[in-house]
Amino acid sequence: MKLEDTILSKVKDAKTFTSISNNNALTLYDPITQICKRIEAFFKSDNDISCRFVVNNNKSTPPKTDPETGEPITKKITVENELVDAIVDGDHFCEFRIFVKDVEKAQCLSNVIRHRHTIPEIYEAASDGSYHIRYHYLLVRVFTISAIDPDGAEGGNDPWVTDDDTSSGVTEIFGLEPMDWNADVHSGCHYRLAPTSNSTEEIPKGAPDEYEQQQWEATPEKCKWKWHWLVKSLEGNKNVITHYELNDGWSSDIWRFIECHYLPVVFAEDNLLSSRGYNSILPADLLPLIFATFNKFQISTYVRK
Repeated sequence: MKLEDTILSKVKDAKTFTSISNNNALTLYDPITQICKRIEAFFKSDNDISCRFVVNNNKSTPPKTDPETGEPITKKITVENELVDAIVDGDHFCEFRIFVKDVEKAQCLSNVIRHRHTIPEIYEAASDGSYHIRYHYLLVRVFTISAIDPDGAEGGNDPWVTDDDTSSGVTEIFGLEPMDWNADVHSGCHYRLAPTSNSTEEIPKGAPDEYEQQQWEATPEKCKWKWHWLVKSLEGNKNVITHYELNDGWSSDIWRFIECHYLPVVFAEDNLLSSRGYNSILPADLLPLIFATFNKFQISTYVRK
């Protein structure tokens, strides 16, 4: 199966996919599970990381309704160059969990991973011919795995940090916030707070979204921190051969390179159009799908001997 036949070519920036583009014929591949399988395959070469995901795209979601009128909410969409009203169905959520043994690596990974993949689905109802649109969200969450006290002793007082054992041994990680963005990367960071935290400290709550991750690349100081987090996240992953910084010598610009293995990542493809039942993609093509990298990091395949 060619790369151009996969979700990576049909999904612009790994974000959108329109099922109606196949003239309402049966879609023989699931864009959510295709993304999951790519993320899972990339991390299989990292001994510190294991992955789990649950996808149920067949779950029916009723239309969203206007709270004042009770009528279904509609949205203008374009179908075959014609502007039509589509009924907006409820959102559908799937979850991908990344479990990391090393706490520091988990913190860095949570700062640079893409935490959300958004895929709109458009279809025509068989009953009345009305058009519907709903959004599938793949939520990517990062956790650490720690030991549980066999004597049943209580763990730390804060369920969102891993300073001590917790009752489950699994703790969600939301990333890092530097104490001083202008300081060296080893000056220290705060743990980002959980979304449900009642803390009044001026520390961001929840994992960073793509807009925030993109803004980090806009200034040299924050880009330096993001590079540090990205490098730590890729540590031990055999899909990455080398990474380095290069000063051009005549300006203040610093070029940052990540060179990936020349061997492709092979995985079972959730697409009945794939006659062999599997697919292969170069790690350099997978990395921008999985990590929130934009234009400040040069990602390529390692070609030197």
